[in-house]
Amino acid sequence: MKTIRSVLLLCLTLSTLSWAQVRPTTRFSLQETLKLLDDGSCTLRGTAFVQDEEGIHLAQPGSRVILVPFTPYLAEYFELAERHGKENVTVDLGIGSCCIMTQIHDQRGGFTIPNLKPGRYLVSAVVRWEGVRTHKWKERSQTGREETYNAFGQLLWSNPTFTTTSHSETYKFADIQRVIGEVQFTSEGQVVDLILKRD
Repeated sequence: MKTIRSVLLLCLTLSTLSWAQVRPTTRFSLQETLKLLDDGSCTLRGTAFVQDEEGIHLAQPGSRVILVPFTPYLAEYFELAERHGKENVTVDLGIGSCCIMTQIHDQRGGFTIPNLKPGRYLVSAVVRWEGVRTHKWKERSQTGREETYNAFGQLLWSNPTFTTTSHSETYKFADIQRVIGEVQFTSEGQVVDLILKRD
């Protein structure tokens, strides 16, 4: 019985390890991926923002924007991450160096990435913002009792009475979200406008 338990424990351990080490089967080449970032004549113009019930929050000047080639390797990674959870997918560390980084350059969340080759790219940006929110609630409390008597002074019924008080609390908050989009250039010299947003 101890042997069977040991074998079962080993199988469970191995299955857990294999689950945590899912990796794309598509071949990744650092040199080939870096070549996709060689100079071209295409230009990407973009805007990054988050829209929610409180309004539109534009990416602030200085916020980082990252562009990476959308290769078959990266496409398989996203497919595996969606299926198994990104924390369970291992990627080649070299993919972190295959990118172009720039910054938001104006108050409207705008950015520009020139000199791109034709191809498909994934673009992401970070949007941070601060604001003020008000939390409102009502509190109902018993303040007494309402009693009714008959002509002989006998209690007929007794009901509690309540008072409702409104409260509100204002507090500051900060939030951060990543916005992601795709862009594709089909020929040299193209200028493409891209909106990175989350709503």
